[in-house]
Amino acid sequence: GAYMYVAAAAWDLIIRHLLKIIDTQVNWDAASKETVKQAARVCKNEIAAKYFQMVDDDEITLATNIGNLYNSIAQLAYMEKQRKQPMLGYEAPASQMEQD
Repeated sequence: GAYMYVAAAAWDLIIRHLLKIIDTQVNWDAASKETVKQAARVCKNEIAAKYFQMVDDDEITLATNIGNLYNSIAQLAYMEKQRKQPMLGYEAPASQMEQD
């Protein structure tokens, strides 16, 4: 439960970053989750190209940055779970929260 929550939050931030590179006219940090999902569907080829370009350019740095992002989100998710208050905008279903 918590792992999927953190993975979804990390992936959301990664997609927002890639969308910033593709379309600089939109404030992707402030965009709703639904707007980001729709843009990701429309721009899926560009997102894949940018992501794999980043992998080709410097795979170790990219992996390190994603690992650091995941770790920082994991800490926020743990604090959210302790407080039962969403801090990242994601809320795991109650059944998953109880299993963790």
